[in-house]
Order: sequence, then structure tokens, then C-alpha cells
Amino acid sequence: MKVTGMLTLAGGGTMALPTVVDYRFSYGEGRACDSCALTCLPEDWSRRDMLRQAVRLTATAGGKLCFTGVVDEIFLEETGEGRRLQVHGRSMAALLLDNEAGEIVYPYATWRDVLVGHVQPYGLQVDCPVSLPPVADFSVPSGSSEWAVLRRFCYEYGGQKLRVDECGVLRIGAAETGRVLAVGAQSPVTRLGYRWKRFGCVSEVLAFETGEPAALRVENAAFLALGGKSRKRILLPKGSGSAERLRAAQRVIDESMEEAELMELALPFPFAAGIGDAVELQNLGLRRRVSGARITPGESRLVLR
Repeated sequence: MKVTGMLTLAGGGTMALPTVVDYRFSYGEGRACDSCALTCLPEDWSRRDMLRQAVRLTATAGGKLCFTGVVDEIFLEETGEGRRLQVHGRSMAALLLDNEAGEIVYPYATWRDVLVGHVQPYGLQVDCPVSLPPVADFSVPSGSSEWAVLRRFCYEYGGQKLRVDECGVLRIGAAETGRVLAVGAQSPVTRLGYRWKRFGCVSEVLAFETGEPAALRVENAAFLALGGKSRKRILLPKGSGSAERLRAAQRVIDESMEEAELMELALPFPFAAGIGDAVELQNLGLRRRVSGARITPGESRLVLR
């Protein structure tokens, strides 16, 4: 599959990358940033000054947009084997990760407040088809990234996951594409694995409030039933209240269990499936959702939940 790359320059204009000979795309839910690495074969060094101005990277695969993001690093070298240009980028979520929010308390935070204050300044397009409830006394601690503010409002209070997709659009709510990949006995599977992970899973959380000796105890019944024993203690600001402590404790448990049970499927060709696609493992009678993917020229390595 042919992959091409295009750079957007700080001074205006664009620059098409030379022939792409190698690539790696990483996509995932629960992870703030997808990433992209392209290896090209430049004819000469004449455009190195233009490369220094590169701020955005887009890539297409088979003519379809598959990555939009910020340029993190460009490496140009010449060896006995010839010239090589490498471009590394992260998705547009990097703008929210790399910028810290100012300390503020919203007496009554609405989705529009969060959108205007923490997303729109960075120019991201937003798709939010779900309704997010307002939050009373929503506090933004000093040093929080804009991504952390957004994730807390959407996930902890609204119960909605978020990610920035390959088109650079911030999407609130789990992606569902409707595509189904059927994998049967004749499919060229190169790897199929099933993983159970106990390390990092939390069995209970004790949520304290500053200045208060009593803790709110929240249990992870599923992990306790499997003999799990891993307690965490968290401390919230004074005045947080029971509801706030409950949400924070449950978020710790939920995040600890996100990768407790995964399947990994590898197929010997790129872009077999994307985030939100479904995979039917016909021999096992299972249907799983794609939550992560690592794409290279010779392989699609999919994470299934």
C-alpha cells in the first residue's frame, strides 16, 4: 500500500515528502496520542531549511488520510548506503497534552465552558454527539494539562471516552465504525494471543479528603472475586465531598482494569482494521472490538477488547 506524507510549514505553504519507504502508525484508545513515523529517501539536502519550518504532518495510505498531527522530530542523514529522512509526529492531541491549563474553579462548568476555555484556543475540530452534564465546583489544579482537564470532565463526570482521530478531530464517545473483519481458518493470521494481567489492577481504593481522617472505601468486586489484593489511597482537596471522592476512586479502578484482559491479533498486511472496528474470530466464536493498532508495511498488529 502506497503511503505519502505532507508537511505544513510555519511560514505558510506545504512540502511533499519524498518517496516513503518505511512507516509505522500507532493508534489507540485510552492513549492521548496516536503517532506516526515515516522514512523517506530524499534526493539531496537542498530543502533542509524548509524541513526546519515543518510544524504539521499529514499522511495518506492508499489515497486515504490516515494521520494528522504535529511534527515532533525530523532526522536527515547521509551514510554509505545513501540519504535518509525520518519524520516523527504525534496526533493533534499533542497540543492539549503539551499545554498547561491555568488554575481555576468553575462554580458551574458546562461543556461549552470546557470547550471554549481548554480546546478552542488550540484550533481542534470537535465532534461531540453525546450530552455531557454540567459539573458544580469543577476545579482545575495548577499544572494540569489541557488534556487532563478535558478527560476529567468528559470521562470522570460524563462517562465518555475521548480521542483525537486520524483526521485531527477530537471525538467524544467511543468510536464505532460499523466495519467487521472476519477472521477464520483460512485467514493468514501470524499471531493470536490472549492475555490476562493482574499487575496494576486495583482491588480497592481509599479516598481521603484533606483534613478528614475517615476514608471512603470503594471496592473492585470483579478483581476481589479473582483473589486480587491491591489497595490504593488517594487524597482529594478539602471540601470535595463524597460524590467527588466516589468518582475519583472509581476512575482509579476503571483505569487499572482497562488492560486486564486483552487479545492480540496480527495479520501480514497493513491497515487490516482500525479503532472501533469489530473482529470476528470465527474459530473461537468470539467478537471483539479493536481498541489499538500498530501498523507497519508488513503487519497489522491489533489490540482487541
